[in-house]
Amino acid sequence: MSTPPLVLVHGLLDTPTVFNRLRQTLGGRAPDLLIPALPLRMGLTSVAAAADQLARQIEARYPGSTPLDLLGFSIGGVIARTWIQRLGGHRRTRRFVSLGSPQQGTLAAQLVPSPLLAGIADMKVGSRLLRQLDSSVLVISDPLH
Repeated sequence: MSTPPLVLVHGLLDTPTVFNRLRQTLGGRAPDLLIPALPLRMGLTSVAAAADQLARQIEARYPGSTPLDLLGFSIGGVIARTWIQRLGGHRRTRRFVSLGSPQQGTLAAQLVPSPLLAGIADMKVGSRLLRQLDSSVLVISDPLH
């Protein structure tokens, strides 16, 4: 069985270069990688809009139903989760790892004005987005384990 492609989703103040060391460490053992550049614009882009961009880049690179593994770092984990739960990514996701992601929100976002920085506002504790994601939690089991 071949290893499915790995999609790495960066954080708020990051670019795909945040994964350079991981890419080097994996070396020749690395699966096919997609590390999309999501223009999060310092939090101006909402998580839903970023998830739409992620969906377009995944579909452009891996059309159809190719199984995928995802690793989301920081807000990238919430973006990936949004793609999985709201945009049908659960049908293609084999494994999902969320690293340092504010899946329950972060106090650091509480004072941010929602209309100005939609992406950061999505990370508020109890935000509408996080409540919606929590109300429709999916369990993805790995059939190999």
